[in-house]
Amino acid sequence: MFSKTPITLTSLPNEILLRIAKHLDCSNLLSIRMTCRTLYTITKTREVWRTVVRELQKRGASPLEEEANKYTTEELEQWSLRRSRFRSVLTGSAQPSLRNRSVDLSRDLDFPFWKGYYKLIPGGRWLLHGKASKVVAFDLDSDNPRAHLLFKPCEIDEAIIDQEEHVVHEPWVDRLKPHLSFRIVVRVIKSRLEHISIVLIQSVTARAQS
Repeated sequence: MFSKTPITLTSLPNEILLRIAKHLDCSNLLSIRMTCRTLYTITKTREVWRTVVRELQKRGASPLEEEANKYTTEELEQWSLRRSRFRSVLTGSAQPSLRNRSVDLSRDLDFPFWKGYYKLIPGGRWLLHGKASKVVAFDLDSDNPRAHLLFKPCEIDEAIIDQEEHVVHEPWVDRLKPHLSFRIVVRVIKSRLEHISIVLIQSVTARAQS
């Protein structure tokens, strides 16, 4: 005999609700979260946001800056929401939200700190600064960014010493990796001769390999 009690979404087992939530995008997850406590709890599970991260990466988002197990569930959610908003702006479905921020990086850089190159790694979290003496990265997600030493080019190639103006650094991100991994090509051009070194950065917070 069939029950006359109507079946609602929240009457389904949590396992089914979780499977449904894993097929939703960020905006839909935020919407159903507002409906009831059950769905709020479902949308706060780590498994849901790990799935969202993987789907965003399949669609071209930059890899996680660190291994996934180093992120809290809240951090995975915020990472996903930022990338989702960016995609919405690119497709014209949302207006960009711009903000200004002043960051003093000079305390961690050799004088003159305005020399060298600055490059923002795809994903927007890490800012690279490179000179012949050292290449460092600043975590822009931090309230107080400090320099993380990646490597010293002059220790890799002696031709770099005293040739600051002839050093070119070119980062390349490996989007096939599950977390941020990139290579920096260090080129020294002097008197028609070119020295090339490739440095692998497997983790911004770890030392480099060349």
